[in-house]
Amino acid sequence: MKSILSIIIPFFNRKEMLLRAIQSVWEQSLLSSDRYIIELVLVDDGSTDGSSKEAENWLKEKTQFKEFHGFHFEILSQPHRGVSAARNLGVSHSKGEWILFLDSDDEWDSKKLEIQMNFHEKNPEFLISQTEEIWIRNGVFVNPHNKHQKMDGWIFDQSLLQCMITPSSVCIKKKLWEEMGGMDEELPACEDYDLWLGITSQVPVALLSYKLLKRYAGHNDQLSFHYNAMDRFRIYSMIKRRSEFSPVQKLNSKIILISKLEIIIQGRRKRKKDSKVLLSLLEWVNDSYENQDASLDIMWKVYLLNSQNWN
Repeated sequence: MKSILSIIIPFFNRKEMLLRAIQSVWEQSLLSSDRYIIELVLVDDGSTDGSSKEAENWLKEKTQFKEFHGFHFEILSQPHRGVSAARNLGVSHSKGEWILFLDSDDEWDSKKLEIQMNFHEKNPEFLISQTEEIWIRNGVFVNPHNKHQKMDGWIFDQSLLQCMITPSSVCIKKKLWEEMGGMDEELPACEDYDLWLGITSQVPVALLSYKLLKRYAGHNDQLSFHYNAMDRFRIYSMIKRRSEFSPVQKLNSKIILISKLEIIIQGRRKRKKDSKVLLSLLEWVNDSYENQDASLDIMWKVYLLNSQNWN
């Protein structure tokens, strides 16, 4: 019996980039395999530029002259709610045992699915893997800094500092995604950091040493251009997920949490911004981070996720 692989592409007003991403799925060598069915789920997050129709026409044109038993596509739509909600919707409609994500501004190597699934067939103990990638910024190839170098295995400690997993490179068992609850739809950014932090605290992540993803950056609709103090979202995630951590993980997360808070406080002081609430949060982390207090957790959440506090 064929196994289903579900590819989720969320998009919002990225007509030209989206077609490039879909083309890279269409060119996958695994499409000719008799072992897998490829399910492509596109999720339109409230686009207004005709992206859905363009994608639908492109895919219908590609499939109309030949019957593809191993390839199916579906286009879903929702009001503009963000990439977390779009990914969650896509996964909820998917039928695959394995889930793969592709951002609408990224592009896969034609061998990505084949290499990644061959790995998982030979290493069934791994529930999640990612690949190496090529970075392109404003049309120019760039080398990632040392701090961005990906690692193999148990990468929780590295994932505390920053996001160490690229969504477009991931292949994840659907049951693991469901056990972790998917992506936090209340997070306006760093939603992937939050999910990977939870996952890396529980399971190892395999790194395949092949550059199977082209990752494009520099366009001004990326989330990192729209929010101040991005580390506040990572601080929120560490506080939210601390009950999932082992004692050692909790201690390590506390150390990183304190460091991130001190940097933000120092920056606000330089800009002559009020830091009273952050100083209270720092004191709470020092004294009570190990304890669970739902009312305090909600208070910190409201403060950290409210962008008006960070203008």
